[in-house]
This record gives sequence, structure tokens and C-alpha cells, in this order.
Amino acid sequence: MILLFSGGMDSYIAWHYLGKPATVYFDLGTPYAQKEIKVVKELVPDTIIEDCLSLKSRQIGEYFIPYRNLYFAMLANKYSDDIIMAGLKDDGIEDKNEAIFAEWSVLLSKMINRPVNIRSPFWQMTKEDIIGWYIKKVGDIDSLKKTVSCYSEADTNYCGKCRSCLKKWAPFWNNGIKFQYYNKSLMLMYYTKDYPLKEKALSMRKAIEEHWAEYPESKIQNICIDLEKTLMEPGPYIPERIPNKSLIESLNERWKNGDNIYLYVSRKTKEEYIEIKRWLFDHNVEYDKLIT
Repeated sequence: MILLFSGGMDSYIAWHYLGKPATVYFDLGTPYAQKEIKVVKELVPDTIIEDCLSLKSRQIGEYFIPYRNLYFAMLANKYSDDIIMAGLKDDGIEDKNEAIFAEWSVLLSKMINRPVNIRSPFWQMTKEDIIGWYIKKVGDIDSLKKTVSCYSEADTNYCGKCRSCLKKWAPFWNNGIKFQYYNKSLMLMYYTKDYPLKEKALSMRKAIEEHWAEYPESKIQNICIDLEKTLMEPGPYIPERIPNKSLIESLNERWKNGDNIYLYVSRKTKEEYIEIKRWLFDHNVEYDKLIT
């Protein structure tokens, strides 16, 4: 048996669930690979680190790499004909589901003329379920928190803003392991999203609703700022007005996390209005609307 271990919570829990089998990690050369390798070496030091597959140039967007799991399955066959990838009931991924694993098993078996089995122990379990199992049977919460599934290039196991961190945060929260999530726009998007799997919808919405109740400021806020009185230091002419840098940084951060920023200005001529917009651009002010 060989378990593909990414440093993420699904494969780490699978390692415990299956009695700590041999593990392999494939270094794809992606921006987040080094922090994954760091976690892999810390949590399961005997993991084989393979550098035979670089797919950095194949990455689309934040993290998507077509056929990634098929590459993994073929290369992992070097170590065993019993290949484990921690797919879940609520994954909903085209190359990580029970049907496609069965097809790949048949394909690889034909190619090498012996039985190959690509499988997951978790097809009847969700992320929330496996975390609940881990807490009950293993109980080492500190190690579980060290797992990484964050696709941010920042040197952190949990940025608290990306999609992957949200998908990690919700089942943790529902199992009583509570920490903050900061991307308000993404949280709202996933709260209103239609899910094929009812359990996933209920789990995500439950976590978000409880988070909003406990941290009301985590809901999207509408913030209206008087531009000339608060965002600029006093002065006669718009182009020369000094920016309130600390306030701009604070508002920009809130804008990035999903709050709506409305900047109020007193009625201006068309030329003055253009001048203000240029000032905002020059000082890197993020906002949703300029209102008079």
C-alpha cells in the first residue's frame, strides 16, 4: 500500500485511519510546494519525496492542474499496486471520485497486466466526518492544525483568505476547532452557492452562520468615508493634498476582505471630479464607488 500524502488534512487523517502506511509526496514545482514539503517532513518524516514531476507550467489560476491525480496514480504505481488517494464524499472533483478511480484501476491493470487498485477509504465520509473521527480516535489537534492546504504564496499554512483555507476552516469550525476566516466576499459566495451534495451545503452554511453570529464584523460591511475630511490631510488643492496613509491601508485591507467602500465628496465640477479620481489612483486607494 502507498498513500499519496500532500501535507493536507485529508491525507494526514487517512494516514492515521489506515494505520500509518508508507507515503509519497510529488513535488510539482508549484509556488506552494515548499511549504507543503516542510509540513510533510514534519508530520510524516519517512515520506518519500519525489521530484520526477514538474507541473508548474500547467497550473491554471490559483491551483488547478489538469490530470494531476492521474499523473500521481501512474507514478505511485512504482511503489505499490494498492494506491491510496484521500478522496471524500464531498470533494466533487472530476479527477478525484470513486468512479474515475475505478476506471483508472482498470486502465493501469491492463497496461501492466496485473491488478492495480486506486482507492480512497473515505468515499462515504465528508471533511467534517473525518475530522470528527480524528478528534475521537487520535486527538492530536496541534498536529492536525499544522496540515497545509493553502494555495497562497505566503509562508503560512493558513492564510485565512483563499478558497482552500475556507474549505478547511468550515469543517474545523463545525467540530469545535474555531479560528477566524477573513475573506468576506468568498464566505458570502460559498454561503449562497448551490451544492450538489446536501451535506456539504449544510456544513458550510452552518459554519458561516455561526461565525457571523460570533463575529458580526465578519459579515460584509458598507463603509462610507468623507474623502476630503478624513482620507486627505487639510489643504487647499486636491493634487497636493497629503494622504492619510494609515487610514488608506486600513480601508484597502477591508476592501480586499470584502467590505464595500464608498467615498463621499461634496459636489464638484467635472474637472475637480476627474482630479479627485486621479488622486485616488495615484495613492492606490481601493474603493467601490465615489458618491456626491
